[in-house]
Amino acid sequence: MNKLTIKQEKKIGRPSSKTEDRANAIIDRIAEGESLRGICRDEEMPTVGTFLKWVAEDTILMKQYARAMELRAEVVFDEMQEIADDATNDFMDKQNQDGSIGDKALNAEHIQRSKLRIDTRKWILSRMNPKKYGDNSKLLLGNDPENPLTALMAQISGSTLKPNDDTE
Repeated sequence: MNKLTIKQEKKIGRPSSKTEDRANAIIDRIAEGESLRGICRDEEMPTVGTFLKWVAEDTILMKQYARAMELRAEVVFDEMQEIADDATNDFMDKQNQDGSIGDKALNAEHIQRSKLRIDTRKWILSRMNPKKYGDNSKLLLGNDPENPLTALMAQISGSTLKPNDDTE
């Protein structure tokens, strides 16, 4: 009698079944500053869509994800200070015509790159947490009696021109 050998097929595709270990690993990595997209590039991780489906279906995971995103914003904020404080490569050795090393010269390219890195993080933070890191130049006064600017504007509007008045 011939023995039949059963060949096990290798699983194809990303994991789609939710496990607590996998979900916690993703949450931990987000809280440490990684992006969900970057995490989900790993072969052992689900796709972004699969993880977001898990989040939508699990209120506890949803709260953990929201908190991890808050913590991630703090990591990004700390990165900005580290980038600003790091003067490594701000100056480079200038080579003389004879090949010897002369004075130090400002490395404008490195400084501009650091500025870009900080500006990008500021923009990201303003989208991640607009109340904390957003641009406060927009004032929405409305009719909120708690807002002291509303009362001030009401006082001013009685004695001066109202906004949008066309005067010559």
